Amino acid sequence: MNEEKMTNLLADEIKQLIKERYYEYLEEGYESFEAMELAKKDVYETKSSEIGSFEKLYGSSIEID
Repeated sequence: MNEEKMTNLLADEIKQLIKERYYEYLEEGYESFEAMELAKKDVYETKSSEIGSFEKLYGSSIEID
């Protein structure tokens, strides 16, 4: 799989997660604009945190005896 295709898949997944969180916030009673802002914030904070954890785990040198 080439890098461009992977990037598009990631972008599509992020859009889907934002959409899901958006509808959850709407159900909780938030106004549309606020729901979208909160959804984006949640998804991007989670993405940043998970990528940071992934890089820490797999970016460090692992020694195997």
